[in-house]
Amino acid sequence: MRVTILASTLLAGVIAIGLSAPAKASAFTDQCKAIPPVPGTQAPAPDMDKACACAAGKIPAADLPAVTAVLKTMIEAVAKGGQPDASKLPPDQAKALETGMGAVISCLLPPEAPATAPAAPAPTAPAAPAAPAKVTGLAAWALLVGNSDQGKLNGEELTDYYLENGTVKTLVGDRLATGKWSLEGNHVCIVYPKEDKDCYTVEVAGDNVTWTDESGKGLRMQLLKGNPKHL
Repeated sequence: MRVTILASTLLAGVIAIGLSAPAKASAFTDQCKAIPPVPGTQAPAPDMDKACACAAGKIPAADLPAVTAVLKTMIEAVAKGGQPDASKLPPDQAKALETGMGAVISCLLPPEAPATAPAAPAPTAPAAPAAPAKVTGLAAWALLVGNSDQGKLNGEELTDYYLENGTVKTLVGDRLATGKWSLEGNHVCIVYPKEDKDCYTVEVAGDNVTWTDESGKGLRMQLLKGNPKHL
């Protein structure tokens, strides 16, 4: 059973509290750090203290109470065993959740590599390549946001570009579509206009991305840096 989100009137009451900017940031940071770990994540847990402090600095102070309130509601719903449906939120709460999760995810993204780096000493003997670590859940999604993946779907080339604002641009053959992505529990859900929503678990290993739908069917894609198709 999906969990019903608090009404807009409750959110408006929280927003009305006259908190100072540091107090608003502190309240958001405390709530952000309560985001539960995603079961099945095989990589080390992300540094949420650092990510949440970073995210608090990215969100406008005026938006922090609304973001904090809706994030608290979603976390409480998950803690009770529910699976909140972000697509059912009122527009103001959906926007607040998008702002908050977008900021957190952007702060979990790995830093850009330096333009130049000192050359590493040549190894004395060739080493066997290590198998890339498998990453799932929020850590995997953080690797995809701001980047693209590419593969084959029914014999046609498929490319997706995932924007931090919750938009996904999809090119299948020569057909371009724009949809929305959202995080729902352990799944990434994607919906396009006039189509049903589809939810997946996502795993990243090196530059391989595996999408598995709710029926267990998987699709292997290749992770691409940025937006090489200019979608």
